[in-house]
Amino acid sequence: MKLFVFCALMSSVGCATAQPLVISPQQRTRFQNLVRDAEAAGAPEGPPAASARLADAKSEFEYAQHLPMYPDRARLLIAQAEADAEAALEIARRDARSRATLRYTGRQQTLAGVTTP
Repeated sequence: MKLFVFCALMSSVGCATAQPLVISPQQRTRFQNLVRDAEAAGAPEGPPAASARLADAKSEFEYAQHLPMYPDRARLLIAQAEADAEAALEIARRDARSRATLRYTGRQQTLAGVTTP
């Protein structure tokens, strides 16, 4: 019984000493820039994978801000949110490049067809 009380006391002391996570202005700005870049690259209306990753990133970042008693979990969520935002940006950029390549190829084929006798 004494062991149980001691363990309960130690775990509550451990929880009470955990510092709540404070998201630094640099972290917030970095995340906002990633989201802005992904949106500018067309992630929200682009490929479904990019749209889903961007939505996940926003959700994870928002949720991490509401976990003051679980700073380790919040840090993991922020890291995951940044990774998801970066992935959404990369998917959107890749999709934009492939669409641009298809447009260019289509123009070249059209021009070749027009100039051929």
